[in-house]
Amino acid sequence: MNRIYQGRVSVVQIQNPDEVARKTDPWVSLDSDATRARERGEAALLEHHVLFQDAVNYYIVALASLGRAEKGVKLCTLHSRQGG
Repeated sequence: MNRIYQGRVSVVQIQNPDEVARKTDPWVSLDSDATRARERGEAALLEHHVLFQDAVNYYIVALASLGRAEKGVKLCTLHSRQGG
């Protein structure tokens, strides 16, 4: 599968929780320690990637299950397992 975006993430930041300070510094690091901030950022990106990939896989199977084909073709066995 080809990916549309193949960039490199250098830093992950969140919106500044302090509304007053947000005007001058809208984004803050995930942690004051750079190593922990990188680890937390990588964990958040991995969690997002896994969730996104699960959603893509779900919709691919859902779309495939809507199809019908001649008997003996793998696509129709998905549909028949659902009672269709």
